[in-house]
Amino acid sequence: MPSPVGHSLMGLMIYRVAAARGSSRRWPEIALCVAAANMPDLDFVPGLLLGNPDRFHHGASHSIGFAVLFAALVGGFQRVCRKEGATRTFLLSFCAYVSHVVVDCLSIDSTAPYGVPLLWPASSRYYIVPWAFLPDIRRSNSPGRFLGSLFSAHNLWSACVELLWFLPPVILVNAVAGRLRRRA
Repeated sequence: MPSPVGHSLMGLMIYRVAAARGSSRRWPEIALCVAAANMPDLDFVPGLLLGNPDRFHHGASHSIGFAVLFAALVGGFQRVCRKEGATRTFLLSFCAYVSHVVVDCLSIDSTAPYGVPLLWPASSRYYIVPWAFLPDIRRSNSPGRFLGSLFSAHNLWSACVELLWFLPPVILVNAVAGRLRRRA
């Protein structure tokens, strides 16, 4: 699984692709995309509370089905609160959330179950590409050591590799989106 660095960059890239089509809600949409791109990893929280951080990780929250549920909740909240932009909010939330699931499929997974239940609830099968190229994030499954284990030389190296993979596309998308916006 990648770090929040890689997931956040993917969320930012999704925002920039959407922003190329015009948006007047810049910072709220950036925050939405970055948060949604990291949301599936909140499945660590119930495991931490129960004394087993990995208990729910890479479960249903790492699926397209859960992405639809999440986006429907966020889009529905938008509709109730503002009555405009709910469809756009749904699409941004869905795309950013799914980016997390896809990026996890591209990373080395060193703990069972390997991969993500991509098609949940239709299937409980786990998927991971056979040529996973993003390094894993190592962590302790002990609640007392979990947070501290995230700050290691290996995980710093993994985050740097993610920057090398994801920052250039973000810069490219940003440049193209800027040009398209200036032309419009």
